[in-house]
Amino acid sequence: MQVAKNFGSFPGMTWHKKIFPQQLNFCLTKQAKKSFFILVTHRLVGCSILYTLLYFCYKGTEIAFAKLNSDPVFRSKVAAMVALAPVVYLANVKSPLRLMSAVCKKMKFVNTLFGILPGGLLSLFPIVRFFSLLICHERSFPFLCSWILSVFVGFDPDNTNMTRLPVSFAHSPASTSVRNMVHYCQSMSHGKFQAFDFGKEGNMFHYYQPVPPVYGLGNIDIPLKLYWGGDDTLSTPSDVRSLIDELPKRSYIRNMYLPYYNHLEFVWGLDAAEFIYPDILDFLREFQ
Repeated sequence: MQVAKNFGSFPGMTWHKKIFPQQLNFCLTKQAKKSFFILVTHRLVGCSILYTLLYFCYKGTEIAFAKLNSDPVFRSKVAAMVALAPVVYLANVKSPLRLMSAVCKKMKFVNTLFGILPGGLLSLFPIVRFFSLLICHERSFPFLCSWILSVFVGFDPDNTNMTRLPVSFAHSPASTSVRNMVHYCQSMSHGKFQAFDFGKEGNMFHYYQPVPPVYGLGNIDIPLKLYWGGDDTLSTPSDVRSLIDELPKRSYIRNMYLPYYNHLEFVWGLDAAEFIYPDILDFLREFQ
C-alpha cells in the first residue's frame, strides 16, 4: 500500500476507520472462531494467540482503542486484548519528538516541508534507516546509537542484542503519511484522544461540528491487559495512568508495570521472552 505525500494520504482522517471489515472477516474465517484475540504494540494488531494477520505499520494502539470504543459489532467479536507500551494519550511525551508538535500542527506547513521529497515522508524514512544502520553497526558507533535511542524512545543496551540492531533497523522505522504525522502532533499538542482536526471549516464538513469528536474509552468492556514501562519516553507512565483511569470500571483490566522497561524492550528486550510473552499467553488462554 503506497503512502501518498498529499493531504489525502493514507490512512485518512480518523484512527477508528483503519481496521477494515475484510481483515476482520479474514481473521474470523481462517481461525474458525466467533471471536479473536488482539495483540497490540505500537506497530501491529494481531489475530488469535499465534497468528498476526491484521498488520499496521504504526499507531496500533490508537487504532485498536478507537475502533473498540466506536464499533459495537467489532467489539462483540473481540475476546480479549493485550497492549504493549500502549500509546493513547500523548500529553506527557518526554522524547524530543515532542518538539515536532509545535512545528507540524498545521498540515499545510508539513505538507510543504516534505513536499520537496518525491514520496513525502515515505522518502524520508529510508534516509533515516540508512543513518541508523550506519551509526548502530557494531563496528561503527554503538555508544552513539545507544544514546540516540535512549533519548528518543528509551533504551537499555544491556537488555538488547546490539549486534542485531542492523537487522532491526533494516525494517524500522516504518514509513507513514503526512496526515498521520500531523494527527500524532495534534495529540501531543492538545493531549486528547480525538479524531483528526481539519480546522473549523473542515471539521464542519467531516464531523458536522466545529471541533473534532473525542473518541472516548467508556464503551470498552472487553478483558484488557496493559504492559508498560517506567523508562518509556513515548508511552510515559503518566499517560498510561490517564488511559487506565479513563477505562470503565466494569472492564476486566490487568496491568504489568516494569519500572526499567522502555518503548522498544517489549519487542527487542532480551528478557521479554521470559517475562512478557509467557504472561501474555497465560492471560489469553483464560478466554479460550
